[in-house]
Amino acid sequence: MAAVAAACSTSAFAQVSNFTGPSAGVNMSAVSTTTKLSPDAQIALDGIGQQSFGTSLQAAYGFPLSNDTVVSVGGTYALTKDKAGNFEIDTGTQVQFKVKNQMSLYVEPGYLVSNTTLAYGKVSYESAKLAGESNVADANGSQKVNGFGLGFGIRTMLDKNLSLQAEVKQVKYGTENFSDDGTVKFKTSATVGTIGL
Repeated sequence: MAAVAAACSTSAFAQVSNFTGPSAGVNMSAVSTTTKLSPDAQIALDGIGQQSFGTSLQAAYGFPLSNDTVVSVGGTYALTKDKAGNFEIDTGTQVQFKVKNQMSLYVEPGYLVSNTTLAYGKVSYESAKLAGESNVADANGSQKVNGFGLGFGIRTMLDKNLSLQAEVKQVKYGTENFSDDGTVKFKTSATVGTIGL
């Protein structure tokens, strides 16, 4: 019986080891971004559910906690910009908001649901720039935004060195000033779905 128990234990650790140690990956994402201005703003902003597709890089390290649980720490960096809304000023100046330089640092507890599949949750710190890109140079500008993300996903091994993951995450950034005098503020959030290798 001791020999059987030892064999089972070794097998379990071998399975969870698929998701421990260093990893690197690339993700394709579909993003729905919403930007809202403060209620007193006199600007008609089309910022609800702006759709984008993008790519990000990912690096992580997984630590085994038991035979069937892992916690990973890691980060992602987006290589593309996401649409975040657009508006037209009375003078005819058109401005389009885009979220760029997106970085995420996360903690990811996971549970082994089969020999080759891990289900996980995610809590993340999020940082990005909300940039206004205009047809008039004087109207260009950017503002750094910070926030947090909550998500969940599933990762499955395709072979001993390659896994496929699918994930959904909700990101909420803090409220920031839109105007220099601070009378107009904006708040941005996003729902992100990713598939990665």
